[in-house]
Amino acid sequence: MADTAPQDNQTYHGNCHCGAVKFTLTLPTITMINECNCSICFRKNYAWIFPPVGGLVFQEGRGREKMKGYEFGGKSMVHEFCPTCGTGIMGKRHNAPAGMDIAVNVRAINDLDIWSLKVNTFDGAAIEPAYVTHPYTGPEPEAVVENGKLYTGSCHCGGTTMAFKSRGAFSEGKEKVHECNCSICNRDGTSLAYPPASHVAVSTSPSAPLTHYRFGRHYQEHRFCSVCGVPVCTRKLPDVSLEEFSLHPNPIVKEMTPEQLKAIYEKMQNMLPINVRCLDGVEWGSFEVAKGDYKDSPPEYEVPA
Repeated sequence: MADTAPQDNQTYHGNCHCGAVKFTLTLPTITMINECNCSICFRKNYAWIFPPVGGLVFQEGRGREKMKGYEFGGKSMVHEFCPTCGTGIMGKRHNAPAGMDIAVNVRAINDLDIWSLKVNTFDGAAIEPAYVTHPYTGPEPEAVVENGKLYTGSCHCGGTTMAFKSRGAFSEGKEKVHECNCSICNRDGTSLAYPPASHVAVSTSPSAPLTHYRFGRHYQEHRFCSVCGVPVCTRKLPDVSLEEFSLHPNPIVKEMTPEQLKAIYEKMQNMLPINVRCLDGVEWGSFEVAKGDYKDSPPEYEVPA
């Protein structure tokens, strides 16, 4: 393990997106994260570190009592996330030695450049028993796509299943996948495709409804499973008028002509971005995931008080 001498330590500040959970993390400078490809870690795109004993401190009244836990299978670990905004904060491993029993998702740390860190990979998908996927049994998406491909998938617990009728395989470059380092996408760890809503069908169980989270100007509605915390999809401009959209502070929006503004507004209204990490059978490694540096795009994210 890394040297944890006090003079080598740094204190990081983190929080879920809505601010219900806040913490400090004191440990040597973070230069590496741990990524696991198991069924839950992959869907949530966790970036794990294991803090030393006493290194994780929650702000009074904004700690584990504010989070929701999710366990599955052999219940070797409880995954804890904010039930309001969906941010995955930590995992508590049962029967693990001190110093390795708590894993913190550093995506929740403010001003940490995840993309610049080294990555240590762990093949959790190879651990038995193997995860059993949840079948999609609902109707196919409405869109008619010639030579398309149907992908299906789910959140982790299976409370939400979905089908995506793509224009072809991801490996063929027919559909693009994007990641973003804005305040919410970075915390969610989503890898998004941006199809029209008619290409997607979502089925949700009454016992595991999707939680809808909005913030700021309410231009987007981020939807995640209320049971397992997995982000599933995002609804653009669910009830925002064209006039309200025109007031967006992004310089790109301000430079648009009225015709351009209306065209992008209508396109976004008819769009249903989906978290591709929830889909089964995606040809990961055979296509490039585009990275969008939008962390500092206006309006600037401010940590809620």
